[in-house]
Amino acid sequence: MKAMRRTHRKSRLGCSECKRLRIKCSEAKPICTSCQRRKVACVYPAASVESTNASRQCLLRDTANPESQTRTMHPCKSKMPIVAPTSLQTPPMLFDMVDMALLHHWTLQTSPETFKDASVDHVWQKTVPRIAVEHPFVMHSLLCLAALHKASLEARCQAELTLVAASHYDKAIGWFREALTCIDQRNCHAVFAMAIMNTFYVFKTSGGAVGDIVSTATSRRPGFLSIDWVFVARGIGTVLESTLESVQTGPLSSLFSIGNWETVDPAFESSSADTALLSLRQIWRGESDEAVYDQTLLELRRALAHRTDMRYWSGPFKWLHVIPSMYLLRLNQRQPTALVIFAYFGALVHNLDSLWWAKGCGKRIVQEVVEVIGPYWDNFLEWPQLEVGLQTSHDATFSQGG
Repeated sequence: MKAMRRTHRKSRLGCSECKRLRIKCSEAKPICTSCQRRKVACVYPAASVESTNASRQCLLRDTANPESQTRTMHPCKSKMPIVAPTSLQTPPMLFDMVDMALLHHWTLQTSPETFKDASVDHVWQKTVPRIAVEHPFVMHSLLCLAALHKASLEARCQAELTLVAASHYDKAIGWFREALTCIDQRNCHAVFAMAIMNTFYVFKTSGGAVGDIVSTATSRRPGFLSIDWVFVARGIGTVLESTLESVQTGPLSSLFSIGNWETVDPAFESSSADTALLSLRQIWRGESDEAVYDQTLLELRRALAHRTDMRYWSGPFKWLHVIPSMYLLRLNQRQPTALVIFAYFGALVHNLDSLWWAKGCGKRIVQEVVEVIGPYWDNFLEWPQLEVGLQTSHDATFSQGG
């Protein structure tokens, strides 16, 4: 008896290149698997757009123009790919109208909301896009953040926009890893920009409702206590070591100016918050890691004192770069003492809650610590819980300095 031939339904939604070669197309957007592997331009026919009209209408809505919220979008009948300039080493990158809408959103809304600091806003609005035109991983990272920011503004499209962001992030990381194999004067500024934007993405996707969507969709975001993101942030200094001087004096130089960190004397920070920090020293007094925790605490007190500076947003990240490596090892081992200190770091991050990419992150950090540490440490965790709103009190708040 002859075996019955299994039938299958042919798809007419594949890209033009796969149709020309008469091979099965993965239909991945914007570049299918075959075209990506062979590094050729991937163009989808107009018919492939019809099934995504609803999502595109949502994604193309202009949040900068209130009238567009109620205006009906007429679907475009053809999809003209936009090819970014590339070098001889990189294949053409295709960007569609959704990406152009995200770039527009970045220019008008995301860039000035990133730090809310006039001294560096121009870097995100003008300089980074110029760098992105020449480096695909920066462009994808930029579009990723624009999608996340737009998702934070539009609850109706949050799921779609978050998935768009995750897609751009995956592309950015792929290109970024390739760039890291050979950092020179031509790409060092792009690598630095990507490193910063990568931190924004990790923060946003780990600290709230948007993070929950990304975690569900990609199954890769275990939270802030999985501290791989800290090592990535700290590692960029080592990666850029050979070109650090060029980066510090280049188009992104203004991002390096964070004030007089080394000369900040926490002793002048007379506040109930600093008093709470100092009280932690009793936890590790006499332990073998006493010097490690003392240094970590000193840097955290400096970050606290730094919060009144114009660039208050830099304090938490500077802390991540200057703390001892041994402290990170203890944190990665979930040592209670290290976790308690990290909860206070979360309270400091909560001071950035007005910035869209950091909103909810401080609270999430404190929550994660509370969930994994035992009740014995409750008294030591009172301050950070009060600051982020996990407990209520009429006492002075951490961010106001007592």
